Amino acid sequence: MFQALYGGSDPSFKHMYNIIYIDEKWFYRTRRNQKYYLANNEERPHREVKSKNFIEKVMFLAIVARPRFDQNGICIFDGKLGVFPFVYVEPAKRKRENRPRGTLITKGMTYVTKATSREFLINKVLPAIKEKCPAEERHLPIFIIDVNYSEFVAAAQCDAWERVTARAMN
Repeated sequence: MFQALYGGSDPSFKHMYNIIYIDEKWFYRTRRNQKYYLANNEERPHREVKSKNFIEKVMFLAIVARPRFDQNGICIFDGKLGVFPFVYVEPAKRKRENRPRGTLITKGMTYVTKATSREFLINKVLPAIKEKCPAEERHLPIFIIDVNYSEFVAAAQCDAWERVTARAMN
C-alpha cells in the first residue's frame, strides 16, 4: 500500500490526512422478527413489507477520511464526509389505505450498475468532499481509494482541485 500511494521505498511515516476512503454496504430495510420495548401508551411502529421472506435491501455509500485535531486536542475535522443511500423517488401508482395515489415514495435501488455508481461519485461524493475537506489542505494531493473512473478524475480536477488523484487499491 505504501508504494502504491507514495511511490519509492521511503520507510518514513506518512500522516495519511490526504487519503479518502469510499466503501459501500448493503442493509436490510427491516428484520424478519423484531422485538419492541414500548411505553404504556405508545403504539407499535408501522412496518410495511410485501413478505417477511423477501425484505428489501438498500445500499449505502460511505466516505471517510482521517480526523484532524488542533494543538489542544480539539477536533477541527471529524473525517466524516458523507453517507449516501442508493434510492430513488417516484409517485405511487396505486391508492392505499395509508396514502393516496401519486404520493412520492422512496424506493431502494434493486441493483447498482457501474453507470449509477459513477453518477453518485460525480454528483454526490465529489461535492461532499469539496464542501467538507479542510480549506487549509487544498494544496495537498488528495488520494481517493477504490475509484478508477477517468470521468470522476476529470470532474474532480476542475474548480481549482487539480491535485485530486483516484487510485484503485488491490
